[in-house]
Amino acid sequence: MKTINILIFLATCLCLPIEAKEWTPEGTVTWTAIGTPGFFKIIGEGGKTSGKVQQNNDEYSGEFWCTLADFDTGMKLRNKHMKKKYLEIAKFPKAYFKLHKSKLSKEWLPFTGELKIKDISKPITGKAKLLKDQKLTAEFAIKISDYPSIGVPKWLGITVADTVEVKVHLNY
Repeated sequence: MKTINILIFLATCLCLPIEAKEWTPEGTVTWTAIGTPGFFKIIGEGGKTSGKVQQNNDEYSGEFWCTLADFDTGMKLRNKHMKKKYLEIAKFPKAYFKLHKSKLSKEWLPFTGELKIKDISKPITGKAKLLKDQKLTAEFAIKISDYPSIGVPKWLGITVADTVEVKVHLNY
């Protein structure tokens, strides 16, 4: 009888949902923009991100922000133009991302959310996966034309393509 009670107790515990967790991830954002002509590639690195994530079983949701002043494109003048003219970091120092409830696992899975840059929020879809050692990576693309207050960067006959590829790496 005692063994049956223990088995019933264990079965009940295994059927209970896992409690929701909240954590504060930190990480970096990198983006890549291709210029026209196509051999011209700009990489922005070093964007620091933080946020708050809620986890309930394998579903995640949360809010993140990225400090735009931290990005470096490898060229001092290009950094100045990006930060002052296009992103206006004095007025809009951060970009914000709201992750809608999405399942995450060790396999690439789709996610949805909203990205706010400057004064405009747009829906975003991408893919993400959990890595070893409590790390997460995500990838998505944005269109500069979705954020008309940024404008399309141009310099000496080189125009940045409309699509910018974004990669996020988080530790949680």
